[in-house]
Amino acid sequence: MSATIFGTETKYTKRYRLGQLLSTLTRHFLLMTATPHNGKEADFQHFMALLDGDRFEGRFRDGVHVADASDLMRRMVKESLLKFDGTPLFPERIAYTVPYKLSAAEAQLYNAVTDYVREEFNRAEALENDKRAGTVGFALTILQRRLASSPEAI
Repeated sequence: MSATIFGTETKYTKRYRLGQLLSTLTRHFLLMTATPHNGKEADFQHFMALLDGDRFEGRFRDGVHVADASDLMRRMVKESLLKFDGTPLFPERIAYTVPYKLSAAEAQLYNAVTDYVREEFNRAEALENDKRAGTVGFALTILQRRLASSPEAI
């Protein structure tokens, strides 16, 4: 359920259009999401316009529009959620690192991919086109994450 700005054009998903329609047909409108924000302020304000079009609608201009959605949002973290009897809804998450040794082939692959990512990232940063550099950097980050996942994933 998103609206995303690409240059001067805004792309609306069908779910977003449904949200627009529903928001005009009801007095009470509740949206629940685990991820309301993709990191882009303009996209977030489009989403918030589903709840308060007067406050969030219109052309977003970076540095001019500031979204204060504190009266429209309630942030719930799963660690704070309780059952009706007062006990935690989710068990406590205990994270720990499990050490393991890479095989010679895995270590060679890891080093080769890491060197490639480092070199290409430096080349991308040298580009004068910041947008392209960001795109290349993002792709390289994904490549590195796949490597961390498993040799099969990369």
